[in-house]
Amino acid sequence: MTKYEEISAAAQQSRTDFFAYRDRSWRNLFALVRGFIDYCGIPDGQISYRRWNGLHGSERAYTRPEDGGQWTLPGAAEFDDDDNYWHLGVHVTLTKPGHIPPNWFSFVLCISEVKGQLMVKIGLPGKPQAIDVTSESELANFFNFVSNEALKLIKEPHRSKVEKKIGFEVTPIEPSGGEKVNDQSSATPSAPA
Repeated sequence: MTKYEEISAAAQQSRTDFFAYRDRSWRNLFALVRGFIDYCGIPDGQISYRRWNGLHGSERAYTRPEDGGQWTLPGAAEFDDDDNYWHLGVHVTLTKPGHIPPNWFSFVLCISEVKGQLMVKIGLPGKPQAIDVTSESELANFFNFVSNEALKLIKEPHRSKVEKKIGFEVTPIEPSGGEKVNDQSSATPSAPA
């Protein structure tokens, strides 16, 4: 085998490995979202996805498609080379379709693999934790953490912005029109182990 052939084969293997990782990540994201829906009893049609806009810092946002449609999970999941996590904006509508104003909360679900172990965190500042998507107790602890954080933000709307921005956002008091989820903060939630 020539060096060219060796380099070419390595590049092809790297591509194959990345696509396998991407597909595992999509399956894990789907399992986490589906589990969250089931755990919380969220009705059909009340979950939608937001995709990262590719920007960083205060410009980072998770938005709907420009045409106003809906993302599929694979279409919304984006890999961030800076933190090596897949990011998925999860938007939960709390009112029936057509209700004005709509009530909602959103959070950024981030996953990665470290030495074959699935790691999950909420938003950029979230504390990464290992999770086994086949363990009912680990999933229940994680879903309980996520739902309790959403409840805290909804029940305490006057908390400071630093306290609120932990990868979550709730219905604004004065709707801004752009349902953006901003996951920039120095606050770091600690999910149960």
